[in-house]
Amino acid sequence: MWKQFIKHYLDFSQRERQGIYLLLGIIVCCCVLPHLLPAPAAPDIVAETVFTNTAAAISSPATNQGSPPPLPTLFYFDPNTLPLEGWLSLGVREKTAHTILHYREKGGHFRHREDLAKIYGLSPAQCEALLPYVRISDTVSFASRAERRDARAFAPQPFPHDSAFVYKRKAFALTDINAADSLAWMQLPGIGPSFAGRIVRFRERLGGFYTVNQVAETYGLPDSTFNKIQPFLQLHETSLKKIDLNQADEKTLAAHPYIRFSLAKLIIRYRNSHGPFAQTADLRQLVVINDSVYQKIANYLTITPKP
Repeated sequence: MWKQFIKHYLDFSQRERQGIYLLLGIIVCCCVLPHLLPAPAAPDIVAETVFTNTAAAISSPATNQGSPPPLPTLFYFDPNTLPLEGWLSLGVREKTAHTILHYREKGGHFRHREDLAKIYGLSPAQCEALLPYVRISDTVSFASRAERRDARAFAPQPFPHDSAFVYKRKAFALTDINAADSLAWMQLPGIGPSFAGRIVRFRERLGGFYTVNQVAETYGLPDSTFNKIQPFLQLHETSLKKIDLNQADEKTLAAHPYIRFSLAKLIIRYRNSHGPFAQTADLRQLVVINDSVYQKIANYLTITPKP
């Protein structure tokens, strides 16, 4: 009976045996092939890291992308020495900061903090915000520098020389800075038609000079050129054209080189709020007008008494 049982269940036909052989062959191949084929490459860690960082950036809150830029930090500064990084920290555009540095490299100086308004690219509002923080250090006067220059130029020579070859300095006539026209200015050393025209136009816009050093404030005039002509400059009369504080409008005040638009706007606003000025000294009530600013502009201001 057992033989019949074994024969019934373990006796296969030829087709069944072929199927069993094929199945065994497939099983053997599946077990052996993984050991014969090369190992798979390690995952790309860099690509995975980039993917992870990108996914994190995408999933980050959108409010971070729209955050406003940091506000400028205001601090006391000297415009004659402040580096590029300092101007940028004050909120000045990089292009405007380079313009200021280029102006200084060409020999330009800020003698008064209101000179900051002359810089192209600074808006009136930005200039008004920076003015209270300007601190210009005291510098050597032009007169003392000119005296040292002349002392070196005409110092006795330590070696004998033939007087026939001694250079004779050209004699220049003294020039009245409030009366000289362009031709008279052109007779001075280093002054051509361009500088002569600028000096005359600057004098007319001011309403006249009240000191010789004001000539040095002419736009583009190098300090070296002013030092050359200063010994030949004199001031005979100081008849200045003055502006009535209670009658002038904003445009008239802004046209003056020492006042400009930002200060003119503040003066008009103060006059509208407090009424007519009783005296020019009332301008000291404005925060931006300190002693040095007042001394400069007071010479060109007046108040017409009421009839």
